[in-house]
Amino acid sequence: MRIVDAHLHLVTSEMVEEMRKDRGLREKEIREARKRLRLPEFELFDFHTTVKKWVSEFERYHIQKGIFLPFSHNLKEMLTLIKLSDRFIGFTTVDPTREGASELLEKGLKAGLKGIKLYPVNRFFHVNDPGADRVYELAEKYKVPVMIHFGLNIGPGSNLLYGNPLDLHPVALKYPQVNFIIAHI
Repeated sequence: MRIVDAHLHLVTSEMVEEMRKDRGLREKEIREARKRLRLPEFELFDFHTTVKKWVSEFERYHIQKGIFLPFSHNLKEMLTLIKLSDRFIGFTTVDPTREGASELLEKGLKAGLKGIKLYPVNRFFHVNDPGADRVYELAEKYKVPVMIHFGLNIGPGSNLLYGNPLDLHPVALKYPQVNFIIAHI
């Protein structure tokens, strides 16, 4: 039997620090959110240690391929990951409301990333906002899926008002050639 894990997160100490700074979160806020949400403590590792641990898990559970979804818009680690093994498939992410988002997205897709992951509940945008159209146009151009994190979110600083899957309906009608994946409903 062939096993493909379609929802993995590459979480490294470097990525978490970048995300924390990007969102303006302090360590204390993260610790309080983890406690409030009753999340178990886990150790973060640097990029190379994290990759070694993923390889070990792939071997242990006989996983042929895995799709890694980023939290950060920094492409460096995801592009490095996909070059290490053809078993690793990487997606990219952007905040479509940020200046330069479409250029960053296109850079990742040109470099070999195979899909787009959007986090409206963390980035505070609605998926049907016209500012996100360029994301869907690029998905159509590069023939890659768009995975959208809807529904519950355990991260600090998220807002579920942006996680309504009904917002996707007009977008799916406007972009019928794009494959949309809804995660976490």
